[in-house]
Amino acid sequence: MTHQQVIKNKNKKNLYNIISNNEGISRARLASKTKLSKSTVSLLVDELINEKMLVDIGTVESGIQGRKPNGLVVNKDRFILVVNIMKKSVEIDLVTLSYGKRLII
Repeated sequence: MTHQQVIKNKNKKNLYNIISNNEGISRARLASKTKLSKSTVSLLVDELINEKMLVDIGTVESGIQGRKPNGLVVNKDRFILVVNIMKKSVEIDLVTLSYGKRLII
């Protein structure tokens, strides 16, 4: 993995974490919080939406005049399969992105 890919993945992870803690946040607000350019934020957010990690929920109130921004939320219908291989056992978990619920232990 190149240095550029590492930075891109770090930025995507950071955006995802901010969105998970600030449901309905706009791309413009993300750019402000992260100090990334608006175009970079839009590119990375679009990738996360295409990967089904985020959902664009449409326009949200921003408290300012003008065009209302679109809000972003974590796609809570996604699952993550976690496999932990140890010397004497294997643990498999299926975790939802909604509150980290474990479905299989």
